Amino acid sequence: MSLTATTHIHAIGIGRTGAAHIEALIRTGEIEDLLAAPGASFAALLIDIGDDDIMVPDDYARSLKSRLRSRGIPAERFHYESVALTVPEASALLELSKGAALPKAGEHIPRAIAKATFGLNNKGVDSTVGGLLQRFANHVKTGEGPSVVLLAFGLAGGTGSGMAIDLARDLAGRLPPGAKLVGVGQLSHSGDGDYFNSASQYQAIDAVDSVLKTADNPFSGGFFVISSEQSWQRLSAYTSTGL
Repeated sequence: MSLTATTHIHAIGIGRTGAAHIEALIRTGEIEDLLAAPGASFAALLIDIGDDDIMVPDDYARSLKSRLRSRGIPAERFHYESVALTVPEASALLELSKGAALPKAGEHIPRAIAKATFGLNNKGVDSTVGGLLQRFANHVKTGEGPSVVLLAFGLAGGTGSGMAIDLARDLAGRLPPGAKLVGVGQLSHSGDGDYFNSASQYQAIDAVDSVLKTADNPFSGGFFVISSEQSWQRLSAYTSTGL
């Protein structure tokens, strides 16, 4: 599939890093300009454990809806939802070692617990995540022309890397024929503290590499690993020197 001006871009973000990607997409005017075209559509979905990183993207989504109304762009062209999942009770998590403490929302979520949390909330279209994914896919189908869905998450954190592959496998079966699912995995940077080049990051990379080699690889549009180190170095230079 060739990417042309008629290709519709949609996005799903998982965890803090995914939230930053969704925020960056909808806070500026590019998306609303794209939605001004007849037959256009844009769907965005944000999934996290806890709502600390969801509130700002939610605000930008509400602002985008207002801007669409002010320009006379049909509201139904834009679909946005977010969900803040909660950590399940210990009794529901078979992966939890006996006596281990459960993390609270806002704390680091281990990959295994994030994966289990996703699974417990994705049991058919009537479940929390199942309904979100189905409504997202339904909106993708409304666009006139080919679609690309970006799935963005951090490789070093637990929430995104724990959920992403299972989500991709589920979503791939819901998308319309010809729609391409593209993975966007962000590496840690030197300002990430214990997350920087952590063992969890390498485990996530290995898991992605393994799924890309399978016959039922859900990332039909490929998978991009992106580095944020240069951006971090530039940001820290600006903030430390004032230039």
